Amino acid sequence: MPALRRSPKVEAAELSPERTALADAIVYVTELRAQLLATHTAIDTAQPAVWAAIEALDAAPEVVERAKANAAIFLQQQARGLAPAPPQTIREARNLVSDAQDALDAARAAMTALEAERASLQSRMPMAEEAVRRAARRVVYAEAEPTACALAAELAEMQRAMVVLGDTVEWLAGAGAFAVVERPGGSYGRPEDDAIRMALNRLHSPPETWSGLARTKPDPIAAGWIAAFAALQVDATAPLPVVPAP
Repeated sequence: MPALRRSPKVEAAELSPERTALADAIVYVTELRAQLLATHTAIDTAQPAVWAAIEALDAAPEVVERAKANAAIFLQQQARGLAPAPPQTIREARNLVSDAQDALDAARAAMTALEAERASLQSRMPMAEEAVRRAARRVVYAEAEPTACALAAELAEMQRAMVVLGDTVEWLAGAGAFAVVERPGGSYGRPEDDAIRMALNRLHSPPETWSGLARTKPDPIAAGWIAAFAALQVDATAPLPVVPAP
């Protein structure tokens, strides 16, 4: 099988309709992610204001009680003919309580609005990301169909060759061309060589059940397409692999 190579990177000015649609989808999801990040940051920034407002409101009753006590002390000192500086009035202290409640209400309202905005952005994200994947698939269909058809034709030819070769090897096994297992058991009468026996067994089972052919490293062709498709979802000009002409 010929090795895949990358097609030249597509220039932005030469984008096909499919790649233009993909570029638009990427821009939208990128902007959505930026808005979501900004909203996360705003929530993190606004949260301390809520905590500060709660602490201020919790401390407000003590401020009022202290104002009452100071007012009493002030009146006592005045009665003794002293002239102390006027303390904070009870009304001023109660105004602080009202201000603390207003600050808490405002901080909570800001958090509620930000959290609603975050929820809205998060709910739109899956559809935006899926739109990018769909647009990328349309690019693959528009540009890679000849490559895919060539690979599929090669696969079909390999499968036909395997069937023909498999029939020959099975006939040879039946004709006694291989040493066979003599001991009783499930492999009795089958080729003694494990590799030969497993190869014959695979002829009668679907590929996903084939043992002994575990992938020890990524297939370079599949890995190339996986990497290209991932790149395409962040860059509408990313090239796709092609199969060179023989």
